[in-house]
Amino acid sequence: MDEFKKCSCGCKWESKEDFITDPNIKMLGLQKSYSTTISDMYLFNHSCRNTLAVGIHAITDLNADG
Repeated sequence: MDEFKKCSCGCKWESKEDFITDPNIKMLGLQKSYSTTISDMYLFNHSCRNTLAVGIHAITDLNADG
């Protein structure tokens, strides 16, 4: 199984839940894309001081009920 996200420091997160619940991850904000071919990206800081970008569709549950 592929990991959800990997930091250049070597840390890996196997799932979205592992990533968003990690206390070493802090959300910075949203990088808006005005392109029709590139999605918006959430930006996160990892405790190693690297910034990670995650596509909005990788985090957002598209099939969530109401």
